[in-house]
Amino acid sequence: MFWKNKIVDCAGKGKPLGFKMHAVSNMEKYRADTFYTKEPETLVWIDGFKPNSIMLDIGANIGVYSLYCAKTKPTIHVYAFEPLRENFTRLVDNITLNGLSNITPFNEAMGKCSMLAKFFVKSSGVGDSGSQLHAPIDENGEKIKAECERQVLTTSFDRFVEMIPNKRPIYLKIDVDGHEMDVLEGISFHAPSLEGVLIEVNAHKTPISTVTGIMKRWGLVPDARINHVKPHSSERRGGNPVNIVFTRPY
Repeated sequence: MFWKNKIVDCAGKGKPLGFKMHAVSNMEKYRADTFYTKEPETLVWIDGFKPNSIMLDIGANIGVYSLYCAKTKPTIHVYAFEPLRENFTRLVDNITLNGLSNITPFNEAMGKCSMLAKFFVKSSGVGDSGSQLHAPIDENGEKIKAECERQVLTTSFDRFVEMIPNKRPIYLKIDVDGHEMDVLEGISFHAPSLEGVLIEVNAHKTPISTVTGIMKRWGLVPDARINHVKPHSSERRGGNPVNIVFTRPY
């Protein structure tokens, strides 16, 4: 079912939060309607961001969390990465709809280096996810039936941070359907700029202990306050994948 030219007011706890979204397809409407309940821990994490910092939203889809951050934290600048062209177009639409100047969108993926990568599109519907970089293998190690194959530009965290003017603390959100390690392997010199990381870990492909070890080397530790938020999205997902927040202790 499709809603022609439908605009949805996104609300939390029954109160408007001041941003809207296009909701033309089923998936768009689902993302708009459930943004407050789908990942409560992500909203709590964003609510705690320091003023005048930066958020990198890797795997932004149509922009739910980028919009929330940019609207509720006007001193923060959001850089939103989304490789699926259809989602990126709607992301731009949603930014324009809300008149936000503190989100910069990129029709790119983030990985361990800068390159042109194969991108296997599982579904090109607006709001859809699950497309895969490099090979048509999903986060569970199973082959996907790709709708089409494209090329996308990837960049590494280190290379991107080099280009950001006025260096500020960075909050990094990683939701890349099994390619977590690809993103993490692109972080080295600029790891000290990370104030916090929220990463969706697909344990069938990436051991949680491996991610925790990497974060420890960077001086980041699990944030129990946020990781134990109830209800956590991991309950809805049956325990996998799981969002884990790491924070730099002071």
